[in-house]
Amino acid sequence: MQDILGISNNKAMQEVLRAINRIATSDLSVLIQGEHGTGKEWAARAIHELSPRSKGPFWPFDCASMPLDAIEKELFGYEAITREGIVLNRGAFEDATGGTLLLNEVDSLPTAVQLRISRALDYRNISRVGSDQIVKIDVRIIATLSHETDRTMNQGDLRKDMFFRLCRLNLAIPPLRERREDIPLLIDRFLGALRMSNGNTPKGISKEALDLCLSHEWPGNVLQLKNAIEYASVMGSGVAIRPEDLPSYLKEDRKEKRNSFTFAHKNK
Repeated sequence: MQDILGISNNKAMQEVLRAINRIATSDLSVLIQGEHGTGKEWAARAIHELSPRSKGPFWPFDCASMPLDAIEKELFGYEAITREGIVLNRGAFEDATGGTLLLNEVDSLPTAVQLRISRALDYRNISRVGSDQIVKIDVRIIATLSHETDRTMNQGDLRKDMFFRLCRLNLAIPPLRERREDIPLLIDRFLGALRMSNGNTPKGISKEALDLCLSHEWPGNVLQLKNAIEYASVMGSGVAIRPEDLPSYLKEDRKEKRNSFTFAHKNK
């Protein structure tokens, strides 16, 4: 999705793209906020690739999907005693050395782990689980949040000290429903990418189908739109995507809106 999300006619999104270029020149930690599917990881990867750290690794760490009992070891590494002796196992902080460590959904981390990360950001070193040895780290931290900051801190999911250390630079990506003018551009780009891998992909989208896409709220944002166009390209057989080719929830959405309009009109 990296090259796809970089196109926009929306002023707020264009400002995001300009901010990405400015943020990339710094080595400060970054907090990227936005709903699921808006492209937070794309933005993080773009920052990395435009930064002086671009030749180093880009290491995504999905905090929400990692088992709680494994998170500390996966982040900081650990020492294990085997028959052969002590084995040192590197974690994400060391694997991302010289590059960028992305902490996806950082509010999913246990508070004790957040505290360890806060200290790592302060002192630029870590210790592996089960070890007293100090290991220097050289990584840039980018973290993402899908919920509003006030909510995550009030609920105790995100420590305040963690937030202030991460949010040296902040980037907020608007949801797709607030940048509907980008939907036709995104659809064209999705279809172009699909045609490169499949010659049978529709060349465009009908006005009726586009109207459905423009009126939908897209709770899953750009990722959901991408999935819908991929679905339609498989289900359709014409030159252009038709309403009947799109996922059923878009057609049901149109029926609900028609019924609501009819009901409101009758009760005037």
